[in-house]
Amino acid sequence: EFDKALALRTFALPWSLAAFLDMTQYLGTTLLVVLAASVVATEYGWGTVRQALIRGQTRSQYLTTKLLGITVIGSVGFLLAFAFGLGFSAVATALAGQPITLDVPSGPSVPAVALMALRAAYGILPYALLAFCISVVGRSTTAGVAGALIYYVILEPIVLGILGGVGGAAADARAFFMGHNVSALLTAIAVAPSSLQFN
Repeated sequence: EFDKALALRTFALPWSLAAFLDMTQYLGTTLLVVLAASVVATEYGWGTVRQALIRGQTRSQYLTTKLLGITVIGSVGFLLAFAFGLGFSAVATALAGQPITLDVPSGPSVPAVALMALRAAYGILPYALLAFCISVVGRSTTAGVAGALIYYVILEPIVLGILGGVGGAAADARAFFMGHNVSALLTAIAVAPSSLQFN
């Protein structure tokens, strides 16, 4: 049987914000890890890093420029994904006969939605920096991408699950892992479903 409340919470504004921001954070992390690792390590393979340093650019200036470039590209990509998500959710909301709004009783306002988006974007940052660091130290795109993705997708969830299952001081140790803190940050991206209204 079709569950209208579930469909609205999944696809209609403003309740869809949490779902598509969570998906944007997950996919954005994967894509930005690949970008961050390849931007630096590919230059090592091409031999262009040495040419840039010979011309008087310091290593710190070179790496800062690369980080700024990754930040700009990642920010533009995130904003485009956010805009597409809003657009598709607006269409779904209109088809459901619901008012298109970012405001719900005791829910987010427009500034709060911007804060939700910033939280999701900030959740991408640690893993992109990890990939950047590994690729700089290892001078390899493969090392950067594989190292960061294995940590993000496989290793960290397993370790956090084990620590949470053990409990006590081990569970408290999860606070030292990126994933636990990112999850806590993403938990704040929520819209209370109690304000659902049906036509």
